[in-house]
Amino acid sequence: MNKTLLVIFATFLLSISCFADATGTSLIIEATPTITPVATINGEVITQSFFNTIVMPRYLKISQKISEVDQLFSDVLLGTEAGSQLLKAYEQKVLEDLIRRKLIVQYAVMNGMDLDREAIYSQVHEYVLKSLEESNVSLKEADAYYMLKGYPEGIKSYELQVVEGIIFENAFNALFNAVTADASKSVTDEMIQQYYNASPDEFSIKGEFVEFYRESFDSFTKAYSFLQKLKSVSDPTLEFSSGPVKYGRADVEKINPELVNKLFDNFQPGLLNSIEKTSDGEYLILYLVDYSQEGTAVKPLEAVKEDIRGKLVEEMKKQLWNQWLEEDFKTFYESSAIEISEEFK
Repeated sequence: MNKTLLVIFATFLLSISCFADATGTSLIIEATPTITPVATINGEVITQSFFNTIVMPRYLKISQKISEVDQLFSDVLLGTEAGSQLLKAYEQKVLEDLIRRKLIVQYAVMNGMDLDREAIYSQVHEYVLKSLEESNVSLKEADAYYMLKGYPEGIKSYELQVVEGIIFENAFNALFNAVTADASKSVTDEMIQQYYNASPDEFSIKGEFVEFYRESFDSFTKAYSFLQKLKSVSDPTLEFSSGPVKYGRADVEKINPELVNKLFDNFQPGLLNSIEKTSDGEYLILYLVDYSQEGTAVKPLEAVKEDIRGKLVEEMKKQLWNQWLEEDFKTFYESSAIEISEEFK
């Protein structure tokens, strides 16, 4: 644990019980701000003050939790060289994460993201002041509260953490959306079919289901013509373009909630003498084959196609993002000018 943090942390632990005077009024402990650079990334500084803002609330919470569970372990962690080395290793990991986040923001700005830190701070500060006013809490009381939570400069530190968090989220979302923009285009019907074929257990139906032939059309006129044709032939099932499929009650509800009553509650085998409109705007012609209250079946591809597409798109997004991290971002990271304070090496 570096010396600056150790001093601040010790001060916090010793003064937690002293934040109220004899009358119970909250007192403000003035924190001494520091702009000592912990690291410099392409000319941008991560100050000791900001680093403390990130780790001190965590340290305070950890120390309180550990002492509640095992005071001896707490003493070892906070009072021995071994504990100090563990905390130092943790701080190094925190700094690595902060550097990475800073580089992501820089990369996003280089590629067109607008960044107005002052505007974001103004919005956050205004929101905080409004919240305090609505809660009838003074700025002085809020300062004391956040210092008790481990924020070195009270509400100022808290606001800084929120601002930097918003900036990172904006940058991350902008980059992620740009990098993964083509994910949906990359998922083909063939990929969906392969996933469906390889995962029969995932799409099994246990319990109540109905079996039927189905044909879908993009217009009512086409569906009506097909229905009239089926009425004129001896075996309508031969006119359908594919074999019968089995649907559970929940799957039928997704197609059209009104169909549940016709297909399950009042099942009658044979041609359904109506044109059913789906929630997607298609027109269906159905020929009912069987109804089962207890059984096992596999949902048809049409019933799960969009669910599979969604899963594959999310997987594709992860692949594209990881590829970007390993290629473009890695190149940017390695070419960046990064200087780290000796205390964190």
